[in-house]
Amino acid sequence: MPAPWMEEESSFEQAVLALSTLGSPQTLVAVLNAAADAYDESAVELEAAWQDPDAGKVWAVAARSLRQSATLIERYWESI
Repeated sequence: MPAPWMEEESSFEQAVLALSTLGSPQTLVAVLNAAADAYDESAVELEAAWQDPDAGKVWAVAARSLRQSATLIERYWESI
């Protein structure tokens, strides 16, 4: 089943609304990690398709940022 914000034309506001409806911090962590995985895959695919090691760097940086956010949320949740 696609995410609610993917059923219609995608937009930033719809994505934020979908994130705000998540039921728990653990779910948010899972979503951020899944998005990071998808960005990592895109980075690898771009690098291979363009034969350029820098082609997917922006997606790799985005993935790293999402994982860092997920880790911070997870650590905070475990500490309370």
